[in-house]
Amino acid sequence: MAVMDSILEEELERLETLKKQYMAKIAKMPRGSISIKIKRGGKYVYLAYRDGKIIRTDYIGRLGSPKANEITNRIEQRRKMTSELKAINNDIKQLRKMLNVR
Repeated sequence: MAVMDSILEEELERLETLKKQYMAKIAKMPRGSISIKIKRGGKYVYLAYRDGKIIRTDYIGRLGSPKANEITNRIEQRRKMTSELKAINNDIKQLRKMLNVR
């Protein structure tokens, strides 16, 4: 059983390191969501996010512009990473239960 415990402990350490890496990457990415508004026949991209209790909306650019594409891609990457972080947190929780660690 000691071998199994050591393997689980190694996996727990690996996941905790991975969690820290994901959290650092997520912190550097823009937060919020993208909205596209149509004005005068053109499509424009806005970034909406919370600042305390206030919802802020920043203009990014025309739909298809390099800046709008970059922000949209980074928001999508953040969402994927957040989803993966939730899975990592669930795995850590299960491993801690298996090892009876708090």
